[in-house]
Amino acid sequence: MLIYAIAVLLVLNVLTHDAVVEQKSRLSLIRYWFIGSSILLSGCVRRVNIGYGEARYGGNRRSPMPLG
Repeated sequence: MLIYAIAVLLVLNVLTHDAVVEQKSRLSLIRYWFIGSSILLSGCVRRVNIGYGEARYGGNRRSPMPLG
């Protein structure tokens, strides 16, 4: 899961770098990068918590840890 997160962040960096080369506005780039990374991190946290709950409780219950 961590390798997947690092790979997606590297792809985002490449995309934003290409857009900088095309001279798009820097503010929109920062916004897109922030939105993409926050969605990615929240997805990883949710997957880790659900995986933890499935491993501990057999997969039929939700994780007791609140999704922060």
